[in-house]
Amino acid sequence: MGGIKTVQTDNGHEFLGIFDDYLKRNGIVHKFIYQRCPKINAYIKRSNRTLLEEFLNANIFLLNKGIKEFNSNLIDCLI
Repeated sequence: MGGIKTVQTDNGHEFLGIFDDYLKRNGIVHKFIYQRCPKINAYIKRSNRTLLEEFLNANIFLLNKGIKEFNSNLIDCLI
């Protein structure tokens, strides 16, 4: 069966606690990049920046309408 099996993050504190607990409860492996090696996540950081600039900044209001509408618009934008 499909689904997320592994998540890779940097070593930020925001990826510990609730986020890490969720991954453990759902059997998802949490891998951390090497410390002081931000280039490892360079493609992810660029992808997140593009998402922010090309979709989120102009469509953040959709979150007030509900996550389903937000996700639907995001998917339409990607197709």
